[in-house]
Amino acid sequence: MSSFIDSPHDGIELSSYSPPTGPSIKLQLLPLLSACGNKDATGASKNTGLSIWFGAKNLINVLPELLLDYNSDYNKEVGGPGDNRTNRILELGAGTGLTGIWLLHHLSLSSSPFHLTLTDGVDEVLPLLSSNLLLNSPPPSSYSVSNLLWGATLPQTYDFIYGADLIYERVDTTKVRQLASTVRSGLTVEIWESPPSPLNIVDSSTLLDGEEGCLPPCLLEPFKVGRLPFFILAFTRRSFPFPSLIRIFAEEGLKCKGLVEDGTYDIFENETDGLTDMWRDCVVGFEPIMSVPERL
Repeated sequence: MSSFIDSPHDGIELSSYSPPTGPSIKLQLLPLLSACGNKDATGASKNTGLSIWFGAKNLINVLPELLLDYNSDYNKEVGGPGDNRTNRILELGAGTGLTGIWLLHHLSLSSSPFHLTLTDGVDEVLPLLSSNLLLNSPPPSSYSVSNLLWGATLPQTYDFIYGADLIYERVDTTKVRQLASTVRSGLTVEIWESPPSPLNIVDSSTLLDGEEGCLPPCLLEPFKVGRLPFFILAFTRRSFPFPSLIRIFAEEGLKCKGLVEDGTYDIFENETDGLTDMWRDCVVGFEPIMSVPERL
């Protein structure tokens, strides 16, 4: 649970969050009412950094098991724990920094070298993100913070890319394609030695969001960490249809590999004041496709 206390800075709220594992995380949050709904000239939402949303919490719940499988696979590929290769990890849309701060603590307990790059596309959020990292005292050499706009080519490859609550509005699908393009540009697709399984493109027009029987087949099977690299997305099914996301990602070279976790949440906490609104959340794994399929 998040509990607010008196803020040391005007206009900034200080919150604490206790994850299932690891120490409590302290976070400074931007004022919700003053920034909510604000968009820049490109239409990008500036709601990021305002609160702790479900996707970040969901990622923290599932990452321990995923990382256990990930580390095992990593050791097989690079020659075991004695290998000094730095494990490069990228977070997209870091916002408050909750997931990244937790991950830094978790990775610091491992003997494998790593570096986490936390990114966000809103300049105003970056100082807050850096401040939250300092509040929780991770080793400064283990991470970096930078601005990253979707659609940009990443300067290097990453072993593991993740993001939470990146897509939730009915935005122009161009932004979804830009996200997929950025993710795939940072994936070392060439290391995959065998061709991918046949791709089944999903036609979102035939699927009804929220009906399990109509979800893509990949979501009916649990996600298993396979060969590296991979991309994990914590997605909240609000107004952007999830089947549309699967289809667009596939067209851009990211294949859905299965459901990590699925959940339903009442954002008004059990009909507070007679209000209720159920949001469907899930965490999904993706792998790169060596040859991007032709558009249907």
